[in-house]
Amino acid sequence: MLSELDIELLGLTDRQRAFAEEYIIDFNASRAVRAAGYSEKGANVQGVQLLSNINVQEYVQHLIKLRSTRTKITADMVVAEIAKVAMLNVEDFYDDMGLKPLSELDENSKAAISSYQTKRIKTGKDQYEDVPIMKVHDKMKALELLGKHTGAFEKDNQQKQPVNQNINISWE
Repeated sequence: MLSELDIELLGLTDRQRAFAEEYIIDFNASRAVRAAGYSEKGANVQGVQLLSNINVQEYVQHLIKLRSTRTKITADMVVAEIAKVAMLNVEDFYDDMGLKPLSELDENSKAAISSYQTKRIKTGKDQYEDVPIMKVHDKMKALELLGKHTGAFEKDNQQKQPVNQNINISWE
């Protein structure tokens, strides 16, 4: 991590520092540009320029490391949570009676749930039943994130490289 002296040596302006500090909130460069006091006009272009500045990049990385240390959240922890969603099996949520109550789900299954509620439905005259409704996080998105993290798509990307070949055709 950078020391205060190292940060000073980066030579960032107050607005560049403010941009970096705002940027790590949600990684939205346009919003960070505006919040740091730059002009609304051309915020997209200004964000790209700031992010291409090597000193701003170094400060952003420093802030991310500080936050990781402060929160004790590591990249491994994030990947593990994504893996829970990516590897979920819908059968784990059901038994012979239907959707299991939350209390019967294991921790990995619970981590994959984005919402769980009950809805009262009418089953007959003056009869109602509470039916559980559950939604899970996007499994395909989680698989995509894991694939990118693990390099699973590298081979596929290499196969898509253009092939330079000379073909000579003659007509007789």
